[in-house]
Amino acid sequence: MTTYVGTAPKDQPQIVLTNKNYIINPTFSVNQRVFAGGSVTNGDYLFDRWNCRLNGAVSLPDASGFVTLSTFTTNGGLRQKVEDFGYVGNVTVSWEGTSLLQYYDANSQVWSTPAASPVTFNMVAAGASETDVAEQLLFGNGTLKNAKLEIDSVATPFEYPDTGTELTKCQRYYEKIEVYQFNGYASAGSNIGTEAYFKATKRDIPVVVQTNGGSTNASATTNQLQVSTGGYMYYRTVTALGEASFFESATADAEL
Repeated sequence: MTTYVGTAPKDQPQIVLTNKNYIINPTFSVNQRVFAGGSVTNGDYLFDRWNCRLNGAVSLPDASGFVTLSTFTTNGGLRQKVEDFGYVGNVTVSWEGTSLLQYYDANSQVWSTPAASPVTFNMVAAGASETDVAEQLLFGNGTLKNAKLEIDSVATPFEYPDTGTELTKCQRYYEKIEVYQFNGYASAGSNIGTEAYFKATKRDIPVVVQTNGGSTNASATTNQLQVSTGGYMYYRTVTALGEASFFESATADAEL
């Protein structure tokens, strides 16, 4: 088969190339925090990798995949902080919907003028003026789906991501750890516990928040040590000689 650059003859197959999307969770399919839609407060994380700037309201995706953003004021909306991936140069952001895009202009230290899809700009070093952040993308009031950030000066077609792969990408930044149980036998005052390993290596040492699910002959106080990008140790203190058990859940947060 011959590959044509530009428009192929009508009787020949056409190949449409698409560039990599550097926006994670563009279809809002990963929702580990179980965001239910509604009013949001400045800084809240909603769908994985998406947080809000200023107060407003964000809906769940409708039957066509659009979320609706409303009541945000100037320079407010749904935001994704894109982790630095070692590139400086022209990028293009494209999306579907009525929402307008702003990006943080590091040269003038201000948010860009809101614009409709697609938007091409020069992403400079430290474009977001935050450590490890390449750029901040901010979508204002309106409808939004299928956002894409690519290295190019033109927009290429959106390619729907695999949900499982997208979940793993999201877990680099945030992971919800389901309930696990530990059983042991020890004397009063001893500690029992083990290691928990993350499903995905975190981009930085995360903040781990444990939630007590119950215990028998062990303290209700959760404890942790040696937190790393790969996991952590958790333990409880035994209250009396004999068998002891406990169970808990946790979250690991290494968001930008």
